[in-house]
Amino acid sequence: MSPTKRFFKLLNMDRKDIYQIFFYAIFAGLVSLSLPLGVQAIINFIQSGRVSVSWVVLVIFVVLGVALVGFLAFMQLRITENLQQKIFVRSSFEFATRLPKIEFKELYNHYPPELANRFFDTLTIQKGTSKLLVDFSAAILQIIFGVILLSLYHPFFMIFGVFLL
Repeated sequence: MSPTKRFFKLLNMDRKDIYQIFFYAIFAGLVSLSLPLGVQAIINFIQSGRVSVSWVVLVIFVVLGVALVGFLAFMQLRITENLQQKIFVRSSFEFATRLPKIEFKELYNHYPPELANRFFDTLTIQKGTSKLLVDFSAAILQIIFGVILLSLYHPFFMIFGVFLL
């Protein structure tokens, strides 16, 4: 079995957690899209020199938006931490069940410590999986939402966004 098939098989077991990570990434992306527009509106209110209730409400909404994006990022990290723990537990149980079943004649052509050290590749898989799920999904969503936001400013940016995609 190829490494990519094994990786997707590993992720397939935790499909529900991965969907939650993507949901939080989409929601955080949508909320963070509104933040630059809110800051721009606040700056316009400040430049006009008027203090009004809408200015104060806008500041409160922007602060709540920043807090919500931070909370969603925290939830993503919590889910990925649980996912890393599950991967480690599965790997360690698999290693513990396979190690006693090894026949010594099979080890004759191999270096046994090197085979045993393959267990520690689990740590690399754990960190790589969380990086792929959180950072890759956030980057893709920021690109998509950024292109959508830019296309609202001018039709040229829509053509430019299609060219970039």
